[in-house]
Amino acid sequence: MKFLNKMERKFGKYAIPNIMRYILILYGIGTAMGVFMPGFYELFLSLDFSMVFKGQIWRLITFIMDPYPLGSSPLNILFFLIEIYLYYMIGNSLENAWGAFRFNLYLISGIVFNIIAGLICYFAFGVPYLVGLYYIFQSMFLAFAVLYPN
Repeated sequence: MKFLNKMERKFGKYAIPNIMRYILILYGIGTAMGVFMPGFYELFLSLDFSMVFKGQIWRLITFIMDPYPLGSSPLNILFFLIEIYLYYMIGNSLENAWGAFRFNLYLISGIVFNIIAGLICYFAFGVPYLVGLYYIFQSMFLAFAVLYPN
C-alpha cells in the first residue's frame, strides 16, 4: 500500500476522471461499427499481433473497441444498453470508492495485461487474441460485489 500511495501522490494529477464514460463511448462506437460495417473490427482494429508486427500499431489501443464487448449481439440493443448502463454504474462506484488514480491504474494495467496475454497467445498458439476488455469488466463486477455486498 505504501508504494501505491506514493505513486498516487506522484502521478495522481494525471488520472482521468470518469474514465469509464470514455471506455463505454468507445464500446458504443465499436458496436455501431459492428452493426453497420461487419468485419471491419476484425480486419483493421482487433489485437492481431501478426498485423502489429507489420506496422499497424494502432491495434494495441483500438482492440478495446470490441463490437460486441459484453457478450451481447447487435440484434438485442435493449440488453446491450442495460449492460452498458450497469458497467457505467459499477465503474463510477469503484472510482468513487478507490479514487480516480487507482481506478485508472486498474483499467490501464488491465489493458496492458490483455496486450501481454495477446502476445503470449500469438507466440504460443499463433492465433489472434479477440477478447477485448471482457474479463476486466467481469473482475470489476466482482470488485463491486466485494465493496458493496448488499
